[in-house]
Amino acid sequence: GKGGSLSGVIDLGRTEVKLSPAALNSESAMLDVQHLSAPAAVLQTQARAGLGQGAAPSNAAPITLSLTVRATNRLFLRGRGLDAELGGELRLLGNTNDVRPSGAFDLVRGRFEVLGKRLDLEEVRFEMQGQLVPYLSLRAVNLQDNMLTTVIIDGPAIDPEIKFISSPEMPEEDVIAQLLFDQNLQGLSPLQAVQMAGAVATLIGRGDGVVARIRTRFNLDNLDVQSDPDGAAELKLGKYVSDKVYSDLSVGSDGTQALDFSMDVTRNLKLRAGGGSTGNIGLGFELETNY
Repeated sequence: GKGGSLSGVIDLGRTEVKLSPAALNSESAMLDVQHLSAPAAVLQTQARAGLGQGAAPSNAAPITLSLTVRATNRLFLRGRGLDAELGGELRLLGNTNDVRPSGAFDLVRGRFEVLGKRLDLEEVRFEMQGQLVPYLSLRAVNLQDNMLTTVIIDGPAIDPEIKFISSPEMPEEDVIAQLLFDQNLQGLSPLQAVQMAGAVATLIGRGDGVVARIRTRFNLDNLDVQSDPDGAAELKLGKYVSDKVYSDLSVGSDGTQALDFSMDVTRNLKLRAGGGSTGNIGLGFELETNY
């Protein structure tokens, strides 16, 4: 039969939206939205709309929606160096089988940091454009030594595009190096290069041209940004110490480190050794057999 309709205004209380590494580098990941101490009326509305506990059966007739979700403030967007409070409202139209959201939440106050370097937030906009995946727009600036650096994040929140630009204009990798260390890429130490690549990993969650240029600059055989099993960003640096010995350093987004060595004993036999900041030490052989 007919599913009925649902209309009205929902005033959000304190709401957290977390931009986790998994959310920004995996199209299958969704934003982690935590509604703290949701009022009974909100829980009842979620159930009527087919959301959460008490949801309507999947074969039930769709419910027509005409809802306004309002948050004048206390909608917090956090993660990837961003800690911002937003306010605004959105409309939920369509029905429970085809929700059509529109509207936006805009910056009230907040901060944006990269490796302890704070930038001034000029814009943060969390917008719904007819789909359930929100659109994120962010603009932050830093002025030092007569150079204006601007970080722009723009696109679907699960995979936005991130740009570093400057005035006077310079290559992106030098913009990041100047922002973080007050010098261009060529003047960085290897440790600073690792920190810079880690900062790129924290923001972007994947390897890109900037990371590749750092690898070339420091003559590394491998410099890659990956995700660990928990979805957190992980930086890997690889270098051949000799023709038969390869070293691999992994740095996690939580600061943990692991150093591994592999040596070719024979064509099919490898000796592996490693240790990490957690105190674990390992030694073993690996036999490679071709069938």
